[in-house]
Amino acid sequence: MWHPRVVDLQSSILCLLIAAEVGVALRDVHVTIPAAVKKGDNANLICNYDMEGDILYSVKWYKGRREFYRYTPKENPAMKIFLQPGISVERTLSNESQVVLTAVDTTLSGKFSCEVSADAPSFHTIIVSGDMEIVELPEKRPSIVGVHSRYRVGDLLRGNCTSHFSKPAANLTWTINELPASPLYTTEYKLMKNVNSNLESSVMELHFTIAPNHF
Repeated sequence: MWHPRVVDLQSSILCLLIAAEVGVALRDVHVTIPAAVKKGDNANLICNYDMEGDILYSVKWYKGRREFYRYTPKENPAMKIFLQPGISVERTLSNESQVVLTAVDTTLSGKFSCEVSADAPSFHTIIVSGDMEIVELPEKRPSIVGVHSRYRVGDLLRGNCTSHFSKPAANLTWTINELPASPLYTTEYKLMKNVNSNLESSVMELHFTIAPNHF
């Protein structure tokens, strides 16, 4: 006996709609943030994303937990900048995928985050972060004191190498005849910090007895 086949058309349509919504969604959000930027230079922060058929609602940038930049294409003006200490945004170079900070200062070192949000119907939001350090280079070359131009076998060589005022403090390395000195020959002193500028100075001592192979 023939029996008619009953198909739940409503469930099939619902299943197709769910599959379509899963396939169309914001994804692949990632940031390109320079790991280190020299004080006074500009910093270009890039936020890439794939809307996958979704509609962009907004792109927001944060320093720590504080929002300083927002791009909302449906609003007029689309770009909004929120004043935060030490942050200066170059409007003409900033848009929905990048924000350019000008004349950065060491106070801006830390975590930056980009938050991308899709419009209706998904309202999908993804936030990603990256760290940036603002460095201040020493104004002068390292100075060496205590090292003489002439030595004899058996003499004790003792001298200090100092790199003044940078952020972070410079890493120092002593060399003997163009080869790195043994750690047994060096002593690294505690960093000296300037309380006014917050810059640091590093000092490393070299000490060893002169041997024939040092000539």
